[in-house]
Formats: sequence, structure tokens, C-alpha cells
Amino acid sequence: MHKKLTLLVAVLLSCIGFLARSKPVAAASFNITRYQVNVKVHPDGSATLQQAIRYQFDGSAHGVYYNQALRGNGTQTLSAPQVQIKQNGQIHNVVANNSKANNSYQLDRTQERVRFTVYHRTSGGPLTVIYRYRLSQIVKNYADTAEINWKVIGSRWDVPLNQVKIQLQLPQEQVPSLRAWAHSSEHQLHVSRKQGLVTLTSRENPENQPIELHLIFDPKLTPQNHYRSSAKRRSAIIRQEARLAQAAAEAARRRERGRIIGLGVSLVLAGIFSLMALLVYGRTPANRHFPVARSEAPHVFDIPTYSAPLAQLLYFDRNQLDNRAFSAHLLELAAQKRIAIIETNPGKHPDYRIELLDQSLLTDPEEPLMACLLQLKPNHQISFRQLRHLNSVDQGKVASANQAWHKRQREQLQALNYRTKHQPRRQILVWLSLAIVCFLIAVILMHQPGRWLWLLAFVIASGFLTYLAFKKFSPYTVHGVNLLNQVRGFRRMLHDMGRFNLRQVQERILWEDIMPYAVSFNLAPKVTKVLKTNFSDAELNDLYPSYAFLLIHSTNQAAFFSLASSSFTAATGSNSSGGSFSGGGSGGFGGGSGGGAF
Repeated sequence: MHKKLTLLVAVLLSCIGFLARSKPVAAASFNITRYQVNVKVHPDGSATLQQAIRYQFDGSAHGVYYNQALRGNGTQTLSAPQVQIKQNGQIHNVVANNSKANNSYQLDRTQERVRFTVYHRTSGGPLTVIYRYRLSQIVKNYADTAEINWKVIGSRWDVPLNQVKIQLQLPQEQVPSLRAWAHSSEHQLHVSRKQGLVTLTSRENPENQPIELHLIFDPKLTPQNHYRSSAKRRSAIIRQEARLAQAAAEAARRRERGRIIGLGVSLVLAGIFSLMALLVYGRTPANRHFPVARSEAPHVFDIPTYSAPLAQLLYFDRNQLDNRAFSAHLLELAAQKRIAIIETNPGKHPDYRIELLDQSLLTDPEEPLMACLLQLKPNHQISFRQLRHLNSVDQGKVASANQAWHKRQREQLQALNYRTKHQPRRQILVWLSLAIVCFLIAVILMHQPGRWLWLLAFVIASGFLTYLAFKKFSPYTVHGVNLLNQVRGFRRMLHDMGRFNLRQVQERILWEDIMPYAVSFNLAPKVTKVLKTNFSDAELNDLYPSYAFLLIHSTNQAAFFSLASSSFTAATGSNSSGGSFSGGGSGGFGGGSGGGAF
């Protein structure tokens, strides 16, 4: 189990490391809650931009940066830059210099991009940065048309962009030749030929996804543009966008077909799984034999006919013993006079030795663990201190014997037949879980309003059926209910022992036999306190001849159980205890634009 867990952790860490390398690590945590771009195109083919980007910081930050990608031809330029910051209702002008002082910015230029680095310290909350500048060569004039093909928002944003709005104004109004297309994951595009205005809005644009605008219009609108070609381009552009629109429409149809198929399959499977759960519920005979609640069990004074470790498994209804079971078993064997527990080093650093009294213990198939421990030393004696310093070979032997002993306890628990072999509860839970998963997938694929309410209603109905199944089908046999009532009543008696006059019930209790169960149930300190209140040290010596020293001195008891647990752990070598259309781009410039924070 530990090896599997270690392997799983290693795989998860490797995946995290891969993901961390595959994406730049932001020095400051933020979201973009609003992104507005206003573009004014001029007759010379250039454009003035104003970008207002509203950040929401989760903590402190030193500033932000923004990259404006260029065509890379060495002739496109960015000029007249200005930066402002709006925070807490106040606007701050940001000065251009290389001082890295607060409310300053610097520009780094290459042939491919211009980088704005804005220095403004913030301790968190909203912050709007406004960039203004002029870009040349936004428009390219051809013989028969003028074209803008531009990724206004590039692919270098590592966070989603919310509330995006882009407005592009041509040099004049009344542009009957204006045609526009947009390429992004999801958007709404409005084209006003009367105003010469194109507006794109998007509620949320995913991270690293560009938003591209592609426009054609009369080249007479940009007569002073020197970025031009003598070729004719209009028909080719329209054909290109028609092909992209057709491809996008086909992709959308494929997605819709896939959605409908997935929706249908998910609903059918959800119905089948729900029907299976109903069939199991309706066709399985009821079993309403339930044990009393632990807190309501009547007091039982009779000691169980099975061992203290087995009582622990039965009471807590589980298949795994804890470290208290080993201590409890030692006391059981001592009370049976099969071993002796000797205190060998009283004081601040006590130690205890286990000595063999009954030779049959070495060959008892029910006792593989104790047989192994007692045969580690030639004299069939071993102390807790020695258990803590076993070599690796002996540790391996003890670990194997411990596994065998635990397995034997589980086998004895199975032999009690306290649980039914047929578990309709489990079957119903499995079928309903599968149905809920399939219905959840169907709801995700739905486009109808109120779909999440349908899921909620389905989950509530499944929960009600589960409740009915838990009321109708007990997981216990009639014999198992009797066993559980007995062990629950016995533990409650130990828990409430202080309420009884122990001298009056003395004839009903085999005192030396009850302490292993108190240990196994984690009630040893409580029971010991009650015994010391009711009996003298001499009487305790008579009642507990095998290990009275553990009861008379509370420090002895605490030391014994602590040493037993830690020594046994050391001996086994264990440390346990997610016209406009969406689709592919048309090749516009500006794809490397983006930004971040530091």
C-alpha cells in the first residue's frame, strides 16, 4: 500500500512539474475583469488605440506589463505612447523613464514587439491600466480594396479575459463597402456601415486565445496610406472567409451532432442505471434486523466469547486493527498465563520484558505474531527495547508475522457471519452513482434553461431512494445483530463503569479479563481510574495478578502502552499509527500581443 501511494504521489508530482514547466509562472495572482479596446483608423492607414484593462489582484504586486506585437517587417512603428492608472476612483499619469519608480513605465522595443512595463505597487483589489498609442500599417491598401487583418487581442494572455469589448472606427461614416468578420472562441459582432463602426463583444475569452478582426472597405478611405500593393485582393478575401465560415459551420455541426449523441447516450445510461437500482430495491426481500445504537445499547456485563482485537473489529465495524490491539492482546495472553509481562527498568526510562510461559504458544497457528516475537531470542524472552533495535532480517520476519496475525483476525471476523453475503445497499449505491454521473454529463451537454435544477431533482430523488434502501436493507444477519448488541453493550458498560457499585457486581466480572477489552476500546485510562477509586492497591494485586503494576501506577500504564505501540511499530518497520462566425484565424498580425503582472 505504501509503495503504491508513493508511486501515485510521484506521478502526481511529475504531472504538476510538467504542467508548471509548460506554462509561465506568474509572479502575481490576478484576473482580468474587463478589457476594452477603442481603435480609431486614420486616412494614412495608421490607428490610434486606447486599451483599458482592469485587473483584480488577489494579493500584492509591483506592476504589470503589456506586449504589443508588430508585423516584424521592420517598418511598422508604435508612437505617442501614454499610460495612465485608475485606482480607487483616481487617475494617475504614469511617467516614461527607466527608474523603475512607482507610477513610471519603460518601453522595450524590438522588431517583433513593443513591451510596456508599468511600475505601480498595489496591495490587492481592482486596478485599471490605460494604454494609448498609435500604430502604423494597420491598413493595407490593394488595387480594389483596403484590408485590416489584425489580432487585436493576441495569444499571450495566460488568464481568461472577461467583459471584452472592441470598437473599431473607420476614418469616415457611411461605408457601404464595409464587410467584417471576426475569429475567436465566442463573440458577438456588430457591423454598422452607416457609422463606419465595427463592435465586437465577448463575455469571456479563454486564456491564450486571440481575437481577430478582418475588415475590407473602399481604399478611398485611406488615401494617404503608403502600405499598399497593386494586386487585387477583394475576391480572394471573400472566398477565404467563405471557406473559413464553411469550415467553422461544419465544425459547429459536428460538435452539435456529437453533443446530441452524447446527450442521448448519457440520458439512456442514466435511465438504465436508475432502473437497475429500482429493480434491486423492489425485488430484494427486506432485511430490517438492525442493532441498537451504540449510545443506547443496554449494559452488558458478560465478557465476549471472542478476543479483544476481534471485539475491536466488530465494535467499530471495520477490517483493520489499530496499535491498541497489540497491547490488548499482550494483556490477554498474560491473563491466560501464556506469557508474563515483567517491568525491568522502573523510573524515567522504563522497559518491559515479555517471557514465554506456555510452550504451546510457539506452535499455535492462531498466534503467528507472538510465536515469531518470542523466537527472536534464544531464551524465548524479548523486551520492548530489543524490539526497537531489530536488524532488517528480523524486522522482515515480524512484519510478515504481523500480516499473518492481522489476516487471521479478519478471517475470524468473517467466520462470525455477522454481515449478510448479499449487500443490496452497495449495489443500489453503485447503480445510483453511475446514474448521477451520466445525468451530470447529460446536464452539461444540455442547452435548456433550468438544467441544473433537473440535476438537483435527480440527486434528491437518488438520495431519497438511498435513504429508503438503508432503512429496508440491514447489512447484518440476525446473529450479527446479536453480536453487535452484545459488544456495544459491553463497551458501554466499560464506559459507564463509574456509575456502578463495583463491589456489588464483583461476582459478575472476571476482572483480569476485562482490561484487554478496555485497552482495545481505548477506555483503559477511564476504567483504571474507576478501579483505583473502588479498590485498594492490595485488592488490585489480587484482581489483576498478572499486570497489577500497570493499574496501581498510572505512569506505568501510560509508559507501557506508549512503549508497546512505538516498539511494535519499529519492529515491523512501519510508520503507519474548465456575417460573423468563430473558427480558425485568417492570418492577421498581432498574435503575440499579451500581458501579465509581477
